[in-house]
Amino acid sequence: MYGVGVGSGVDMNELSGIASVPKGRYVLHAESYGSLSSLSGVLSAKLCNGCLTKADIAFVVDSSSSIDSGTFHKLENVLKTAVTKMDIGPDKVHVGLMQYSSYPSIQFPLTQYTTRADALKAVEKMSQMSGSSNTADAIKFASNQIFSQNSGARPNVPRIEVVLTDGNSINNAATTTQADKARQNNIGMISVGIGNRVNNAELNSIADDNSKVVLAGSISDPDAIVDQILQKACQGSSGSSQCVDKVKNCRSYSKSVCTNYAAWAGENCKAFCGICQTTTAPCKDKISQCASYGHSACTQYKEWANDNCKQFCGFCSK
Repeated sequence: MYGVGVGSGVDMNELSGIASVPKGRYVLHAESYGSLSSLSGVLSAKLCNGCLTKADIAFVVDSSSSIDSGTFHKLENVLKTAVTKMDIGPDKVHVGLMQYSSYPSIQFPLTQYTTRADALKAVEKMSQMSGSSNTADAIKFASNQIFSQNSGARPNVPRIEVVLTDGNSINNAATTTQADKARQNNIGMISVGIGNRVNNAELNSIADDNSKVVLAGSISDPDAIVDQILQKACQGSSGSSQCVDKVKNCRSYSKSVCTNYAAWAGENCKAFCGICQTTTAPCKDKISQCASYGHSACTQYKEWANDNCKQFCGFCSK
């Protein structure tokens, strides 16, 4: 709960008693009602950070020689700020951290720390690796290892991978390929460009789309950078939009295809078979002339109608 005080006569003790902990996050103050609008940006960012009530988030940090030591130290501050702004807990947000240069190196997995304090201490133990920027292998490692259920990734929980890099990897094409594979595995991808000489094309290829790219520059304001990252995570970077069937006629099969041909179903009909987590699609007809077919089409050609005229036929809640 947020407590917002207005004016010079505010009882801060009472306000602190109302607000949630930590007070530094949940207590805000405006000099007058006229200046309340100045808090809108701050409050919206704080509220957005709170939207990640339950998620698995992995930070993948470029620790190569192309990141100078001063910038790497600033990256630590970004990570520590992120940890303090997330609601970390056993049934809340799980956070993992890995570094990479020529090869990936895990700092801690998703399940190791369940409090902010412990995660902060672990971040402080980071030391720069140096070497080349093998971003492709880092993304592959995060997808296959950190986000595997054997390593503690939870089913039906948003999975978000945040790659912090200058975007100058040793193999741009391989980096793009691995980012695409991560998306196919229902992992939302956010890229954070570090420094003033970033490869924008690679950053865009890593992220789900251009709106999921954060340009951190010289990292002069870690708070603002983290707020951007968490806002983009809140905007749906959970990979759930990737939970779609590759083939269009999955519903023409019986559900037995999901078990009798599990490998094929996992590749082609993962939404139909409930293998991945879907979001609720808007209740709209795909074609405009549904009424011209009449309601008899809803029963006589049910599969077709469910795909094309679900609003007209009343299939949306089914």
